[in-house]
Amino acid sequence: MIALTEFFIKIATGELSELHGISLNSVALGFTLLPMLLKKSVISGFGREIKNIPWAFLCESFTFAATACLYFAMAGLPATFVASVGATQPLIVLFLERITEGFTGKLTKDHALLPKLSAISLIVMGVILLFLSGAI
Repeated sequence: MIALTEFFIKIATGELSELHGISLNSVALGFTLLPMLLKKSVISGFGREIKNIPWAFLCESFTFAATACLYFAMAGLPATFVASVGATQPLIVLFLERITEGFTGKLTKDHALLPKLSAISLIVMGVILLFLSGAI
């Protein structure tokens, strides 16, 4: 699914400006999620989730920033390079998770670092090998 998204972003950056592509992407995501927001179970849980609005804004601002970065990167760099660097995202997420866990102490239930780090390290090593071999 991510590869398909990156493919369409690369096509969009060749045909549209980055800001137009970002706005079209945001509108499409909104229309995709709109039917889910009209479900009875989502509407009934709205009252419980209203206290999390600041976190929702923070999360959505990170999502918007990531989408913007992806569009601007695809406009100036080859898709293979952007996709390969994007594959290292779990490493950054793992470090941010650990930092947040240090402050809150209750972000995750799974505190084992080694299994996650070993799998993510294999991804990062694969990207490094691709870069060194000249494939990207």
